[in-house]
Amino acid sequence: MKKILILSTLLLALTSCIDTPKPKTVKQMVEDLGIDRVVNGTVGDGTSMHSLELITFGGDTLYYVYENNAKGGLAVGDTVNVIYKQADGELTAQWIVNLSALLHRWESHDDSGVFSFTFEEVGMFESEGFKENYTSWSIIGEDIYFECGDHTDKYAIDLLTEDSLVLFSLEDGTTLSFSRAD
Repeated sequence: MKKILILSTLLLALTSCIDTPKPKTVKQMVEDLGIDRVVNGTVGDGTSMHSLELITFGGDTLYYVYENNAKGGLAVGDTVNVIYKQADGELTAQWIVNLSALLHRWESHDDSGVFSFTFEEVGMFESEGFKENYTSWSIIGEDIYFECGDHTDKYAIDLLTEDSLVLFSLEDGTTLSFSRAD
């Protein structure tokens, strides 16, 4: 009996010393990607095929070179999220996501039911039909993070148009297709 008590105590002590990794915060994920420059703003009328004019929410006008990498397209007046690098005085957009195209209600219908979610400003989020009850979202480049408490699911934007959204799960490789529902 004494041996069982000693072994139980030893096992409890060993398992309490195991350091379980905590989920990374969005800030830590940004740092892991080496991203240090992110800006949101409005597409200006000086935008052309490979040049983005961005009026930041602070009122500054910035010009970026980009290579047809705008998810959701670009139209004057749209709100966009831009991740960029600066080298030799030139700003180069690495990822552009059109938030005006993204911030809507999206639905998917399949044999197991209806799945829907609504992107709202400032990371607010409503979801229905998913096994997780996601409550917030964030975006880093073309990756979207759906958050539920300590749990985060990561998706890449494969396609974003005014009426279609296709997400690719970076965890299990599934593709989710949605239609705009508002």
